Amino acid sequence: MMKSLKSYKVIINKHETIVEDSALNNAKIIQNSKTRNKYQYTLYLVAKDIDDCLKRVKQNHFERFNSPAKSIEIERLKIEAPKSVVYHNSMKNLALAIHNLKESA
Repeated sequence: MMKSLKSYKVIINKHETIVEDSALNNAKIIQNSKTRNKYQYTLYLVAKDIDDCLKRVKQNHFERFNSPAKSIEIERLKIEAPKSVVYHNSMKNLALAIHNLKESA
């Protein structure tokens, strides 16, 4: 049985943390840290599961920018067919059934 693909929304570098540090007695002390989203971008992709999605995003980002992503957020999208499309398909099937019934009579 084939696994169905799922849709995901991925936000990359939304919470990029910038750390300013200084050395004191060979130990680094974090003085200031800031969060910015200057390089944030969004991808929409289809994958087997969340692990497959994460693997694809990491690979895509590294190929594109030659560096790992600072942060990755993944959200599963629930896509439903519009009711008009479902209604249209059911009416089409009913019309075909009636047509086939008239031909066989």
